[in-house]
Amino acid sequence: MSTHDETPDRRFWTAYDHFMFEREARAMRREYVYALLARLARRVAARARPIVARIRVELANAGAQPQRRDAARSTQHKFLSNAGNGNGGDMAVCNRSKMHAAQR
Repeated sequence: MSTHDETPDRRFWTAYDHFMFEREARAMRREYVYALLARLARRVAARARPIVARIRVELANAGAQPQRRDAARSTQHKFLSNAGNGNGGDMAVCNRSKMHAAQR
């Protein structure tokens, strides 16, 4: 160690000096990792923003399409429920347009 060096001589450090040195080192590592994660989160958010916007537009366009006329004509379909389930083969009516409207 040179005589002009301003760092304290480690031979004379107390336990408190060692503790504070390690504490400052942990704080610097914590700041570095936080900055690294924050930068990563900003980059991911910046890349995801256009993708999310495109998906929103596609979903909005998909919901805005008018219903086709041929699909509206064939909305009622009859089907038999399973005869082996104890219902006695009851007849049921399914209205597809109402089911699809309820799902939207």
